[in-house]
Amino acid sequence: MTPDNLEKINNLSNDQLKDGIWVWFSADGSDRLFDMYITNKYSSPTYALIHPGMIQLLVSTLDADIDYGIPAKVYSKQETLTQLLSDQFAYAEWPRKVFLNFSKSDDPKVDSLGHGLFLFLVNKISQIYLNAGHQEPSFESAEDLFYSLIERRSKKQIEHMKIAAERAADILKKSFSKIQSGMSEHQIYELIQRTMKETQENFVKNHSVTAESYSWNKDSCPIVLVGPNLQKGGHAETSDYCIKEGQTIYADFGVKLTFFDGSTVSSDLQRMAYLPKPTEANAPAEVQKVFNTLVTAIREGVKIIKPGMFGYEVDNIVRSYITDAGFPNYDHSTGHPIGEVAHSPGTLIGEKEKIRAQRKIQDMGTYTIEPRCQITNGGSIEEMVLVTDNGGVYLCEPQTELWIVGRNI
Repeated sequence: MTPDNLEKINNLSNDQLKDGIWVWFSADGSDRLFDMYITNKYSSPTYALIHPGMIQLLVSTLDADIDYGIPAKVYSKQETLTQLLSDQFAYAEWPRKVFLNFSKSDDPKVDSLGHGLFLFLVNKISQIYLNAGHQEPSFESAEDLFYSLIERRSKKQIEHMKIAAERAADILKKSFSKIQSGMSEHQIYELIQRTMKETQENFVKNHSVTAESYSWNKDSCPIVLVGPNLQKGGHAETSDYCIKEGQTIYADFGVKLTFFDGSTVSSDLQRMAYLPKPTEANAPAEVQKVFNTLVTAIREGVKIIKPGMFGYEVDNIVRSYITDAGFPNYDHSTGHPIGEVAHSPGTLIGEKEKIRAQRKIQDMGTYTIEPRCQITNGGSIEEMVLVTDNGGVYLCEPQTELWIVGRNI
C-alpha cells in the first residue's frame, strides 16, 4: 500500500465506520480497486479489515513473504482464517455493521463481489459472530466508503492529474493546428495519436513518468466529430466524413500516465475549433454563440461546485444554461469523477433520476464538466476540475477562445 493510500484510508470518517468494520476481499485480482488501493502482491484469497484506528491484512501462507506496507497476519487453513477474523472482530468490539463490496446504486465499478462470494462472506461472518455468542451483524454496502476513498485526491495525485490534463491539452492544441480542409474524422484521430507518439519520449523524460497510454480504448481515443456529426451523441463513432470549410470540429481525448512511484492518473478533455471559409475573418455569429454558451456554462458550474452539493444540482445549473440559450438538451451527464481512470467510481454530475447523481460532491474530489450543444456545427468542451470549499479549480488552462484552424491555435 502506498503512503498516499494509507493516509486516505486512515482519513475515512469515523462517522462512516461508526459501529462498523469494512471487510474488503479479493482473490487473484478479482477486485480491481483492491489491487489499486490495498495491494496487488497476492494470488490467494486476501482480506483487508478497516475500522477506526485499525487496518489489518489477512493473507495466505502462499503470499506471506511480502512487504505490504501495512500489518499482515498469515493464515494457512480455513480454521486459521476463521480464528484470525474472529480476533479482528473482537478487537473492534464486534461491530454491528459489516461493510462489503457491493453496490446499491447500480455502479458496476464498485460492485466487485459476485453473488456467490457475497453469500460466502455473509455466511462465514455470521457464523463467526454466532459462535462467539453475538447477534449476527447487519451487512451494508461499502459504496459510501469506496466513494469517500476514491473521490478525494491526495496532494500528490492532484499534481499528477495536473500533469496529465496539461499533457492532453497540449496534444490537442498541437494537433488542431495541423488540421486541413478535406481531412476525414479518422485522419484527425490519427493525427492526434501521431502527435502523442512523436512528443512522447521528451514528455516522459521530463515528468517522472514511466509509461503513457490512452485513457480509454485506443480505437476510440480520441473521439472526433465534425460539422453535421456534432448532432450525434457524445460517444458516437469517428467516421470517414471529411471536414469542409465552415464547419466545427470537436475531439474528446485523454492520456493515462504511470509515475515512478507506481501510481496512475488519467485525463479527459474536449476541445473545439472552427475551420473558416477563405472569406471569413472570424467564426460566424452562430458558431461563436455555441462556443460562448459552452464556456459560460462550464464557468458557472466551476463557480458553484462545492463539497456537499448533490451531483444533480451541479448538472441542473450547467444543463439549464445550455437549454436556456436555445440549444437542445444533450443526451449524457454533465460530468463524472476522474482519477486513476477516466470514468472513476463516485458521484455523477447528472440528472436527478440517475442514482449516482443523488450522491454528494466530495471535498478535494476531481470531476469533469462537459456540456454539449448537440446540433449540426455544434460543439462540446470538457474541463477537469478540483473541488474545494471555495468552488472549483481548473486542473489545466481552460479553453476560453474558439480555435480557428490556421489562424490562432
